[in-house]
Amino acid sequence: MQTTKNTFALWLKPHPVYYDYLSHIMLELSHRFHSPVFEPHLTLFYGAIRNRDALQALFDQQLNNFSPIVLEVEGVKATEAYFKTLFINFKENAFLNKLFAFVNRSVDSEANYQLLPHLSLLYADMPLAEKMHLSKQIKIALSEIQFDQLELVKIPELHHVKNWRGVKTWKFKST
Repeated sequence: MQTTKNTFALWLKPHPVYYDYLSHIMLELSHRFHSPVFEPHLTLFYGAIRNRDALQALFDQQLNNFSPIVLEVEGVKATEAYFKTLFINFKENAFLNKLFAFVNRSVDSEANYQLLPHLSLLYADMPLAEKMHLSKQIKIALSEIQFDQLELVKIPELHHVKNWRGVKTWKFKST
């Protein structure tokens, strides 16, 4: 994936209670494996955005119509992919699919981002066998996670996680 000056991600961010719990786990893993520290999130979009101002104006008007989304945890998994080293996988969710469709209709981009609902816990280069072993060791004491905000994140260079910066955050309506 190549980045440009207009490369952004749209992240669903967990409610603060879940955010704190997940951040603690992620920080421990980051220290243990000398890997980058990043925020808990579920990516709804990644790619170049041509008209960020129009997107932000639309989201300012529309995102308060969305309620927080509760996703059921399917389990902890691992893959060979760096950005899916170790992650929480989620079950299919109609409200998430509705939000994803809204985001895809709203973003002025040629990116063809595919939604694979997960929340990464670790980004690291390591053998797949070690990743799989770790996925069996990690126990998440959650059966579901609530997401209550969407953040626009600037991604100047994909593999330089420390340079990722939040640009704007929208909170969903309270329930």
